[in-house]
Amino acid sequence: MPDKETLAAGLARIRKERKTALHAWLVASFVLATVILLSTQLQTLSWVSMLVLGAAFLWAIAAGLIAATAECPNCKKSFHFHGDDYFTTSFSNTSAKKCLHCGLRLDGSNIETYGL
Repeated sequence: MPDKETLAAGLARIRKERKTALHAWLVASFVLATVILLSTQLQTLSWVSMLVLGAAFLWAIAAGLIAATAECPNCKKSFHFHGDDYFTTSFSNTSAKKCLHCGLRLDGSNIETYGL
């Protein structure tokens, strides 16, 4: 069983990954709005703007997948997916506030019951 410091560090990593995913989607949305605005003003769409838009959305998708597949620091199973693997999962919730397997809360309020 992991100690409290390891659990706290793992939960901090999950929170950081979730914030990164949120920021990535906000940036991608801003880039999309900018490309649409520029294309309507210039009456054309350049390959550079499409490349930037594609890169922003690829970054957002990758950040979202990394955050969604985060591993619980306590039970070492997926924090957001309830099931044995990602393909036969019975339930997934990427905004879950606690591990769907062991119940460890993301804010660490019940870390005393899990840590040594």
